[in-house]
Amino acid sequence: VYVGMAGVHHVFCAALAEYARRMKRKDENSSVYGISHRSLYVYAGLTEFAFEWVDFLLMAMKLWPYQDRDPKFTALLIFHHLFGLLNFRSTGNELSHRDDVQGLAVKLLGVAGVGCLCYPLQQLFNLQTKSGNKKALALNTFNMACHAYVRFYLYFTKAYSLFKEGESHLVKTNQAHLTKFAWGGYYSLTVFNVVVFLGGLQKMALYINNIRTLK
Repeated sequence: VYVGMAGVHHVFCAALAEYARRMKRKDENSSVYGISHRSLYVYAGLTEFAFEWVDFLLMAMKLWPYQDRDPKFTALLIFHHLFGLLNFRSTGNELSHRDDVQGLAVKLLGVAGVGCLCYPLQQLFNLQTKSGNKKALALNTFNMACHAYVRFYLYFTKAYSLFKEGESHLVKTNQAHLTKFAWGGYYSLTVFNVVVFLGGLQKMALYINNIRTLK
């Protein structure tokens, strides 16, 4: 249930950020109900980062839904949350309002939402049947394809170059000490991306094996 809730949250923030991006493309001075596109994008970013902080606190205090969670799963989420914990202050700076940066942020949030929603949906299929495993395999393959494109291709190319650019900006503005936080977040999310993809491959192997062995 909670993973599905997280998926809805990620998709909501992605949609809000994309709406702000489209507002800016249409008219630099556009607003909705008196809220400028810049403020709307910052709101989307802070809403996402607030979720990361709250979820991290729930994990640390072992509150719902983390009372009986697998320690390995909890450790994996720490790498995910470190990205938001270490980079939340970047929301609202000039770099974050560039169209290419916003486009990448929307894709990362969107694919996170897709992944969170695909996981509980796979649990709904009857894995005691070939039909159920084929449906789960199709959904898992779609999720992994999205993951590979955004969290590997885009993240390791565009995100890396943007972080390098952000590093130069921090140095020029006498904030070089913050580069450690930025790169710490980048590499922590890299670990998360790789481990999640390996988990997807493991599920794929399980579904394929079930399809072969079930009558």
